Amino acid sequence: MPIPSEPIASTSSSSVLPVAVLGGGLAGLTAAYRLKAQGVPVVGYEATSRLGGLIQTEQWEDSVYEHGPDGFLLRKGSVSSLCQELGVVLQELNPLPERIYLAGNRGIFPLPQGMGLLLPTRWGPFWTSPLLSLTGKFRLWAERFVPARQAASDETLANFVTRRFGKEALTSLAEPLLGGVWNTDPQQLSMEAAFPHYVQLEKSSGSVLRGIRRGGRSGEGGGLASPVLGSEELVRKLVQNTPGVWQTGQRAVSLTRTSGGWQVNFGPSQPPVLVRAVILAVPPQVASRLVAEAFPEAARLLKSESHGIGTVSLTLNTKDFVRPLDAWGTLFSRTSDIAVDGQQWSSVKWNHRTGAHRTVVRAFFGGFRHPDFLQADDETVLAETLRSFSPWLRSGAQPLHVSFRRWQQAFPQVTVGHTQRIASTEKLLGTQIVLAGQGYRGVGMPAVVESAERAVRLISAES
Repeated sequence: MPIPSEPIASTSSSSVLPVAVLGGGLAGLTAAYRLKAQGVPVVGYEATSRLGGLIQTEQWEDSVYEHGPDGFLLRKGSVSSLCQELGVVLQELNPLPERIYLAGNRGIFPLPQGMGLLLPTRWGPFWTSPLLSLTGKFRLWAERFVPARQAASDETLANFVTRRFGKEALTSLAEPLLGGVWNTDPQQLSMEAAFPHYVQLEKSSGSVLRGIRRGGRSGEGGGLASPVLGSEELVRKLVQNTPGVWQTGQRAVSLTRTSGGWQVNFGPSQPPVLVRAVILAVPPQVASRLVAEAFPEAARLLKSESHGIGTVSLTLNTKDFVRPLDAWGTLFSRTSDIAVDGQQWSSVKWNHRTGAHRTVVRAFFGGFRHPDFLQADDETVLAETLRSFSPWLRSGAQPLHVSFRRWQQAFPQVTVGHTQRIASTEKLLGTQIVLAGQGYRGVGMPAVVESAERAVRLISAES
C-alpha cells in the first residue's frame, strides 16, 4: 500500500525559512507532524517513491501482512499517545500465553515461563526447562557470585553475558533473544547502547540477578499493541495531517552552511532549498554523507556498517497445521541448522490478520546470523521457511499466497562505543542539524518516535 506524497507548499509567502526534514520514515513523518502542529514552516523530502520507511502493510484478500514492525510496547507511551492523537485504533495482543519457542542444537523448546528477555523471574519453570543443560542452568544461577566489573568502558553483549552468565546462556538465550532485537552480532553489539539497564543493575547491585530481586526490571516487559488496520495506518494518518509538506523521489546529496541557515542540495537537476535547520531522519551512513562537507569529523563518527533483513509472509490453510500454534513464534539460534532467523505467528498473535480457516505467519531471513541468505532466490527462501515450520505443518503443505520483502542495509550496527560516538556527533552538529530515527538512540517504534520528538524540541528551542 504505497502512501502518496502531496505537492510541496511554496514558502515564498513567508519571510521565515522552513525546517527541512530529510527522510520520510516514521521518524521524519512524526517530526514533520509535530513541527506543523506548532505552526513551524516545514518541508519534507524522501529519496524513494513511498513514505513510511520500514513500515509497510500489505493486504491480500482477507490476509494482512506486516513487512516491517507489527507492534510496540505500551509501557513506552510515545506511539500509543501519537496514535490516540491521530485517531488510530489499536488492539492489544490476543490472550495467549506470553511465550516463544527457541530452537537450537538441543531441539525446539518454549522459553520458560517467567523469563524476561534473558533472565528468569520464576525459577521453577527455568530449572525444569530443557533449554539449557544442568551445567548451563547452574552457571546462570551462580551469576550472583560473579564479581562486578570495575571498568567503566563499554563492552559487547557477548562479553557481558559470557562473563556474568556463561557461554551457554549466550548461545542459547542472549544471541537469539537479544541479538535478534537489534539484528546485530552479539560479538559486536554495544551493551551500553542496547541494554543499559543490565549494565546499571551490575553497577548498582553488584549482580544483575540481585538487582532484579531488589526491584530492577528483568527486561523489556509490558503489553504490546498494534493498529487494527496494520502499522501503515499510522503512516497514512501522519501524511494526512501534514498536507503539502512531503515530496518523494527527492534525494538530498549534501548540506551547505549559509549566512541565514542551511542549503539542502539535491544535485544538478533540482535547485537547492534554503532552510533554517535540518532534521536528519535518515540512517547513520546517509547522514554521514550529507554532513561530510560541513562536519567532516561528525561524518567520520557516523560511518557505520549496516545489515539487511528479509521477510516472507504466508497465508496457509489452518487445517494444514498438525500442532496448535500456541505462542508468538520461534527464534533460531546459531546452533540450529535452519537458515531463517525467526518466525512470527501473526494471526495467532493479533486479531484482524486473516479470515476463518486461514493462518498468517511470517519468517525473517538474511539477518546477522545468515547475511548471505538475504540474496537467496524466493524459491530457496520459501523452501527453507516451510522447513522451519516442519514441527507444526503437515508435510507437503503449500501456502495459498506468499509475499517477500528484502530490506537492504536497513539496520545500522550498534557497536561498542556507539553511545559516546552519537553524543560526540550531536555536539559537533549543534542544534540546527539534528539526528532522528533508528540507529541513534534505540530500535523499535517507540524509540523512533521519541527520537523525532526530541529532535523537534531541540529545533524549537532555537526559534
